[in-house]
Amino acid sequence: MIRRKSNLFLALALTLLLASPSHALVTSDDGLALTLGADISATGVQDALALPLGSSARFTGAANITLGGIVAPTNSRFLILHNDSAFSLIIGHETVGATAGNRIITDTAAAVTFAQNTSALVQYDLTEARWRLLTRIG
Repeated sequence: MIRRKSNLFLALALTLLLASPSHALVTSDDGLALTLGADISATGVQDALALPLGSSARFTGAANITLGGIVAPTNSRFLILHNDSAFSLIIGHETVGATAGNRIITDTAAAVTFAQNTSALVQYDLTEARWRLLTRIG
């Protein structure tokens, strides 16, 4: 369960992560730690994007990226996806080109577009075997 206090922490942590050098670590008083995983320069349709370890990824591509799926983890995982590109980050809803376990369920039941300097918080739901778009920041 995410409480408002946790959402505030995630928003502040995201701000700190994006202002810090890569692989920065931000921790809360209750031990929640977030790390910047990597910059992602992929573009085009990505139905099985493999993200490196870390709590967030910064998209920096030179063209739009449509994220249809993220490789499923073995445990539940939270990710902050930040669009640092001048182009759109589009998160697809139940994209048919993606393997079922890699698909994303959006809160609108449709694709969601993120402009430059906006972010998404997603979580992998082990019961549904899907990523879930939980909130948008920015």
